[in-house]
Amino acid sequence: MLDYSDGVQIERGQQRLAVACMARLGFSYKPPQLGLHPPASSNDSNMPRRYGITDRAEAQKWGYHVPPRGDQDAPSPAAMSMAEHEALTGSADAPRPGVTPGGGKNGVPKGGCIGEARRKLDADFTDTLAGRLNKESFNKTLQDPQVKAVERQWSACMKSKGYQAGDPYTVTDTNRPATGATPSKEEIAVALADIDCKKTTHLVDKMFAVESGIQHALIEDQQLDLNAEQKKISDALRASADVT
Repeated sequence: MLDYSDGVQIERGQQRLAVACMARLGFSYKPPQLGLHPPASSNDSNMPRRYGITDRAEAQKWGYHVPPRGDQDAPSPAAMSMAEHEALTGSADAPRPGVTPGGGKNGVPKGGCIGEARRKLDADFTDTLAGRLNKESFNKTLQDPQVKAVERQWSACMKSKGYQAGDPYTVTDTNRPATGATPSKEEIAVALADIDCKKTTHLVDKMFAVESGIQHALIEDQQLDLNAEQKKISDALRASADVT
């Protein structure tokens, strides 16, 4: 599975290729800065919250909110001419308000300079086998009888604390008040009860064990294709590092 940091490295390589392509077409292109808004999880598996919140110290302060991660504000991109946008993307549609008509040179590659850069690195990882298996294993886990049973135990625990909740993924639907930038005392109370009941019922351990078994079976069945996909990612990382 492609990690966020690896994805940023590949995108930066694509950006450098796009800059060179734009220069070839007669444009000075400054791409947006990458890596300013890292996600809470390094990849789509979202292990820190895959089975709901689990960090009691974090919940004591933030409830169900995702703690701030020191994101940086990117400078506003410069307005593009229509010709520059078409050279970059291969599309003649205006990208946003403020775009003005302008001239450019012929020879725009298919998909624009972005399309050319992606083809050179062979690095389109928007839909990966690992990502699909990640979703499949999670969905199968939610339907597993052992997981259904432990969710009922967790629900009973929450009820004993005064909260109605069918499962950890819908607990906030009925028990979390309208939220703003910071959690309320009520939200924090629900979050702590949620985590305590997970600990009492061993919900996270049991869900992890069930999903691990499911994943092992899926990986064994798709091992060759997964190896090929990982090689493609490794090749793209090496190629992007070589772009100057």
